[in-house]
Amino acid sequence: MTTTIQSKLVHILDDKFGAAATNAVSDASLEEVGMDSLAIVELGLEIQKQFNVSVEEGEITPDTTISELTELVTTKGAE
Repeated sequence: MTTTIQSKLVHILDDKFGAAATNAVSDASLEEVGMDSLAIVELGLEIQKQFNVSVEEGEITPDTTISELTELVTTKGAE
């Protein structure tokens, strides 16, 4: 399930935000794939919508890695 969530997150990062996440390693930070602070806030909203989970302010930062983001969504019980 984690792989599916990570694949979906990478797809969201690429499609909705133009981030270079497809070829990024899972320990790449959101900043490293080209996300700025506004895009990260929008990402949090998109994650809430796509996975039906609540994301609090500050849970996702520019230093959050793709694997940490996957773990966050997984632990929140993504649907």
